[in-house]
Amino acid sequence: MALRIAGFPVPGPADLLSGASTVVEWTGEAAGVVASLPSRAGEMLDDLGGLLQRVHGIADRVETLLDRVDGVAGRAESLVERVDTVVDEASGIVTYVQGVAGDAAGLVSRVGPVVDHATRLVERVTGVAGDAEGLVARVGTVAGTAEGLVSRVDTVAGNAEGLVDRVTTVAGTAEGLVDRVGTVAGTAEGLVERVGTVAGNAEGLVERVSVVADEATGLVKRVSVVADEATGLVERVSVVAGDATGLVARVDAVADDASGLVERVSLVAQDATGLVARVDGVATEASGVVDAANTVARDAAHVVEQASGASGQATELLTLYAPLAKQGAPLAQRFVEELSEDEVHAAIRLVDHLPSLTDSLETDIMPILATLDRVGPDVHELLNVLKEVRQAINGIPGFNLLRRRGERDEN
Repeated sequence: MALRIAGFPVPGPADLLSGASTVVEWTGEAAGVVASLPSRAGEMLDDLGGLLQRVHGIADRVETLLDRVDGVAGRAESLVERVDTVVDEASGIVTYVQGVAGDAAGLVSRVGPVVDHATRLVERVTGVAGDAEGLVARVGTVAGTAEGLVSRVDTVAGNAEGLVDRVTTVAGTAEGLVDRVGTVAGTAEGLVERVGTVAGNAEGLVERVSVVADEATGLVKRVSVVADEATGLVERVSVVAGDATGLVARVDAVADDASGLVERVSLVAQDATGLVARVDGVATEASGVVDAANTVARDAAHVVEQASGASGQATELLTLYAPLAKQGAPLAQRFVEELSEDEVHAAIRLVDHLPSLTDSLETDIMPILATLDRVGPDVHELLNVLKEVRQAINGIPGFNLLRRRGERDEN
């Protein structure tokens, strides 16, 4: 029920306290929302820090990939040089073996007693030819290795393209974060405006409390006038005086409550000032975040340039080794189809024994081949001696009879 003084309705202290409590609660909620902004901005800064670390990690991985591509190019060049050297050596060995085989064939047709020895030489020469075939097989293996390197270079180029796509995604994410920071700044400005509105409402409330106090003062004056005019009505005046005394006490209580409300409104204004300062700090930090995002974008552009360079190098490697891979592909296919696992292991063991075989070739076979030019005169002399021995045997009396008897015994 509303309080009436001299017939005029006056808001009671409960109404004033209820309105003030509502304003204070709403102001507390606004302060809570504004107070949560720094923590959210801190979380965004942490997210951006993690994003920067990931971008730096991507840049380091791209640099590592570039170093690995350079290493692969160097190894491929050294392999090509080794393949050329091995091909030249194999060609010389094959030519030399062909010449030796021709000379050995001529010697076999001319020399009978030396046939067994020449046969052994032919077998060893065949082993050397097998070694030459093993060298050719290693050349094919080297070609297959070069093809694998080209495939790895293609994979590296694909990884570089994937990194470029991921860097583009990171740049888009950074732009989205910048937009979110702008939205947060706009929200902070709106909150500052709402805090200003709250401060204005609090000032209006203080003014209304002052008006209520003035009206209460006027009512006290009017009660005093009524008490002077009702001098004859002592009982009624006493009752009215008692009511006026209670009213004055209640007005004093309202004034005290209004003073507390004014103090609370002052505290709210101070808190709002602090929040505005913190919002300014958040805006400053958001500017730093924007600068960091710009730095990330520049780093991403640099990474894209490096990835483009890596792609160009990969293209050059493909252009350089594509003919070699195409040329060695049929030979590698033939090796894969015809060679079994046991044969591959045997070839590996043969390659392991190549140093000892080379030593044996230099120390055993080459000296024998160097003495082959003296075999012809020795064979002619041996034939002459055999001819003389045959003539001498034919001149022995009864030799033909002994020969016929031996042939008859053999039959």
